[in-house]
Amino acid sequence: MLANLHEMFYQWFIRKLYLRDVSLYFPIMSNAPEYLNFAYPDFSVQYFVSTFRPGKITLEGKIPRSKLHFFSITLYGVDGLPIYSKSDADLSTSYVETVDLDVVAALIVRFYRKDPKESFENYLPTLSVAKKEVTRSARLAASKKLEKLLLPKIAKQNIRIAEILPTEPQFFKPNDQMLKSLFPNPFAHYLIARPSNQQGYIDITTPSFSMDDYRFVGFMVSNYSTTETDDSISLSGNRRYRIWFGVGPPDKHMKYYLQWKSSNAFPILVYREVRIKKLGLAKHKIMLGPTQLKRIMNYPEIHYFK
Repeated sequence: MLANLHEMFYQWFIRKLYLRDVSLYFPIMSNAPEYLNFAYPDFSVQYFVSTFRPGKITLEGKIPRSKLHFFSITLYGVDGLPIYSKSDADLSTSYVETVDLDVVAALIVRFYRKDPKESFENYLPTLSVAKKEVTRSARLAASKKLEKLLLPKIAKQNIRIAEILPTEPQFFKPNDQMLKSLFPNPFAHYLIARPSNQQGYIDITTPSFSMDDYRFVGFMVSNYSTTETDDSISLSGNRRYRIWFGVGPPDKHMKYYLQWKSSNAFPILVYREVRIKKLGLAKHKIMLGPTQLKRIMNYPEIHYFK
């Protein structure tokens, strides 16, 4: 009962945020770690948010394919779950999309960047609904303010889930319900691990990348309570990697390294893949353990220091 009340309050809070910004043109941007470090972001991903009342909306834009690993447009309800989504595999380079909304919703436009320093504000779609333009400085300030407002609510929302999170030091796939309220990318699939030690390394052979299947593989060291990412790394396809992780600075031989913040009281390791085909992880909504995962994917093995 208490959990349901927490969920109802959270959805009321999110709806209030949607309606607060409904007159503005993409007033919120995530560009972690500086802006809106929330929902386990990878530092190479930039996304923008605009909200809508019920009704018909048309988006018209152009996808800068040569600059991106992946692009998508997704609409979310107040529960933080997708109600409509298309990726660049579904869209023309110059696209026009019309959606008839019957609920208040948020649109997230995601850019998985090849150059993490490049900004994609100039590639946001035009909208059929009249909205007030915002300056870049106003967008950045609003995103910072929202992060401070949102993270305590997320931490409260995650208390119940944290209590039932398996004590599994190797990667497992969480039940999709555990991602509720985190505005998941429908084309992204996650593994998480609760580290038995904050020092060690991950071995993985990445799958081959192609336009019609795998687009992205990356790892993050994050905070489960707040969903903030401390550090992240994006990988190339069809390569063998050893990725070290720890709290302090890396040793010289550690080419790829993820560093936890010393203040992180709830450390968690996160694996993310973005895939177009509905195979492997994409076919499963329930929790899967290491043994099951090794049968369906290039499984990342974690080795902890003693």
